[in-house]
Amino acid sequence: MQGINGDPNGDGKGTETHTLAIPRVTGIQEAYVRKVIDTVNDLDNVLFEVANESNFDYSRDWQYHVIHYIKDYERRRPKQHPVGMVGYSRCENQVLEDSPADWISPGTIGYTSEDSLYKSDPPAADRKKVILLDTDHIWGVGGALSRLRSVMSTGGKAPRSGRRSSCNIREPWPARPAFGSGARGSGKPPRHAGQAERLFRRL
Repeated sequence: MQGINGDPNGDGKGTETHTLAIPRVTGIQEAYVRKVIDTVNDLDNVLFEVANESNFDYSRDWQYHVIHYIKDYERRRPKQHPVGMVGYSRCENQVLEDSPADWISPGTIGYTSEDSLYKSDPPAADRKKVILLDTDHIWGVGGALSRLRSVMSTGGKAPRSGRRSSCNIREPWPARPAFGSGARGSGKPPRHAGQAERLFRRL
């Protein structure tokens, strides 16, 4: 990149570009961020994501820096947009929770082989951050996540920071508002369909 070595240790991975170890690289990244913000700042439907599944072992401080940089730069612009940070399989979700990000996408919980609670019993939303669930970060490949279960994990109040699925779902989910079309082609409405519809209308 412009004569800059982004892989100074020569391991062929170039992960140093997701750190603050090379000031010239960071400077180019910041220039890119400014250009993107200047281009899209007048739009409402914008979410920023720093990087997808970048390992926290080396990227945590860099991602925190980029999030702060975006927020500081947008603060001087007409509009401010949510900035996100995402996890991955067997990441440490506390890194996300401690981040300056507005929204996060958790992975499995901690460096363990245990199943994530997000697979079966999503923790209740604490309203501190918006959470976007992505099955790729929780299962790796495949997986089924109930939108209803995720929304109901907010205690039935569906706050703005409530969890909603942004993933492919194995079990058919009727398009809103046609809950009467039935679940799994049975001709019967899904369980709690009425509650779910009322909740979605409030989101």
